[in-house]
Amino acid sequence: MGSSTSVKLKSRYKVINFFLTMIQSFGRDLGLLTYTEWGSLLWLLPAWGIATVYGRVYEFSPLLTAFMSCLWYPLFLLWRAWQRSEGYPYRIFSVAILCIALYLLGLGRATQVITTYSETDTFFEGQEGTYIMHITSMPERIRRGTSETIKLTGDVLGLYAKKEMVGEELLHADGEIIAYVNDASSILPGSYVWVHGTPLHSRSGVEDGQIDRRARMIASLYRGTIYDGTVTAVVTSGTSLPAEIRPPWYEYILNALMQDIGNIHTYVKQAIANRLPASVAALAQTLVLGGSYSLLSSTVMTSFTLTGLIHILSVSGSHIALLFAMVYGIGSVGGIGKERSTYVGIIVAVLYCCMVGFNPPVIRATLMGICMGIGVIRGTLYSSRQAIAISAAMLLLYQPMLLLDVSFQLSFGATYGILLLVKPLYRRMPKGMPKVTMPLALCLAAQILMWPVQLYYFHMIGMGTFVAAILVAPLLDMAIIGIVILVLLNIIYAPAFLWDMVGYLLRIAVYVNYTIARLPLMTYWIAAPAWWQMVLYYPLCRYYYYWAEEGTKDKAPVYEKGALLCIIVVLFCGPFVEASGTTYIHVIPTAHPAWLAIESHWGRRDVWLYCDMGGRVPSPRLIHTLESDVHYYGATRLRGLVVDGVNAENVYAVNALASYFGIPFSFDAVKKGRYSYVTAGNEEYIPITMETNGVIQVTGLHRSFFFLSQSSGYRQKGQKVLQLKGNPTEMYVHRYGRDRIPCIIGTADEYGLLRQYDNRCDGYVYWPPGRKLREIDPALDGLYVVGHERIPDIEL
Repeated sequence: MGSSTSVKLKSRYKVINFFLTMIQSFGRDLGLLTYTEWGSLLWLLPAWGIATVYGRVYEFSPLLTAFMSCLWYPLFLLWRAWQRSEGYPYRIFSVAILCIALYLLGLGRATQVITTYSETDTFFEGQEGTYIMHITSMPERIRRGTSETIKLTGDVLGLYAKKEMVGEELLHADGEIIAYVNDASSILPGSYVWVHGTPLHSRSGVEDGQIDRRARMIASLYRGTIYDGTVTAVVTSGTSLPAEIRPPWYEYILNALMQDIGNIHTYVKQAIANRLPASVAALAQTLVLGGSYSLLSSTVMTSFTLTGLIHILSVSGSHIALLFAMVYGIGSVGGIGKERSTYVGIIVAVLYCCMVGFNPPVIRATLMGICMGIGVIRGTLYSSRQAIAISAAMLLLYQPMLLLDVSFQLSFGATYGILLLVKPLYRRMPKGMPKVTMPLALCLAAQILMWPVQLYYFHMIGMGTFVAAILVAPLLDMAIIGIVILVLLNIIYAPAFLWDMVGYLLRIAVYVNYTIARLPLMTYWIAAPAWWQMVLYYPLCRYYYYWAEEGTKDKAPVYEKGALLCIIVVLFCGPFVEASGTTYIHVIPTAHPAWLAIESHWGRRDVWLYCDMGGRVPSPRLIHTLESDVHYYGATRLRGLVVDGVNAENVYAVNALASYFGIPFSFDAVKKGRYSYVTAGNEEYIPITMETNGVIQVTGLHRSFFFLSQSSGYRQKGQKVLQLKGNPTEMYVHRYGRDRIPCIIGTADEYGLLRQYDNRCDGYVYWPPGRKLREIDPALDGLYVVGHERIPDIEL
């Protein structure tokens, strides 16, 4: 009996020893890569898994395609591990297994999040009723048109539907909704609000060169927006909720903390508004707390965008760095040790992160600050590249859709660029001017890695960014530090002249920034790079980094300069390698039909714009979308503009749009048909089109695009209504026979599409009214449904 027990124990010890030996061997094999290399793989491999799932479920944008092409990097690291294996190449299998596991982790998390979003019930869309919201962020005062309203964001817990058959029954619901209300003076994060209204789902069309709002909707489980809501009740405690939707015990504690932080946020905002002039108070609030961008004048926003300082208006990593610097500065003056100051800095950074909202740049900087603080407290060496990798991995593990968020991309990409490239760039700068060369090196390092992303989203580049980084950014940093100190002193007493000094500083910064933005040669509109340009760009960046930091010193200068030259050539060569004479159609996913006709020439593109205003005043978002789409192709002026649905209400907005692109416009002249590029109806068309029975025709080298205009439905009473006659495809039948009709047809007329659908055509583009499909089957051959899928550029 005893001998059998000892045999079992020995066998168990052998199994344990075997696993311990395997773990030790596995750990020794992982040492083939450095901590920094593992740090980069820790977030890049899950990110590639996330991109794979998102691209397969929806689509691969040019930016996502370029990111997926960088899968050569783990193969490069595996090759390095094989070189370090010291004659035992099988050791890289452990590295490969862990890499595959990280990739599968990203696949699994992205699949889980997208599946949860697609399976969540949205039965209450379009249903009028009273919705119970749990407010999750500070109410934001925004400007909609000429009036101001308050935006509430929160999770919907339930609703009382306005239906006789339902009665007063509480229906369970989940997801995030947004409500615009007129009064929210007593509402704080953590409160529960009853809002009466009708939520409508904003299905934002996905388009190349535009911010991907669909990924944000998936991340927040967005379910709808109530545009004209009415607050009927507000409670601060979950005990007042109906028993069916009362929160768990720990949520009461979180709600109390959120309300206390909300009170601090309100105090800071009120202190700034009471002590600074109204002309700069909104800017000061935005600099310190973020948000409320609609309250800033369009002139200020445009100038900050043109000079590349728009990131300072949104709370980012620079704010966290300033907080840590301020805490360390106060600690050194007060004789407080660095370790204790680090504890205080971490606490202040976390509270500030809670107060301004958990956006990716703030979380990234806070996590990096915590990693730095832990290194200071433990007395160990702090590696910023490992800290940023850990921060990115934690964020993507929590919310995979952040990978598609532009703030995540710009924040982490710019920080990586600074960590990798600022030293070699600074070494190449002229000596003796550190106050000038260091900001230049920082700005250039942050932008080199992000140039393709910046051109993809914002389509501009220029010298103004570097000038503003030297002259304006320090003024704004001083203003932020001054505002924070004065808000703290305001609890006791803050002299008025100090507030006046901050006000003058902000005025000077705004004036200098505006002047820089308006100077010639400070801003260029550049066409967004194609996917193949971005695919080539990042290997060249790695090649440049190799010769700047790792290569042999005797050959480094030549190859380094050559790599920089190749980077510049690849980035800006797009319009020069495109076939001259190529014509294509770019579909703009707006509620009313809009599209661009682009004709390529060597080094430039001619762009014509068609837009149906629908007889309504266009929103600022629509105008911004139209302007951004034109700039996406590198054009600053339009060759032609066709606008349907123009009337006395929206003529001023149309006039502003035409003037922005350098086209003279007069509503009276348009009605008389004196302009060949701008028209309010179907009288005249742009030169590359022909009028054929009321159909706009764009002719390319191989096929044509026909658009069936519906502007007659928006005309004023008494005007003649144009009737569409015939089918535009009939003219091709006798030329090409009955088997194929080389044309694309675009329309917003559902019944016209059903009546004229012909599967011999190359395709159809359909703008569904209200973005709702009724009788149209989206599975029809060659049918593109605007707002429901990404539509690639159509080459004619």
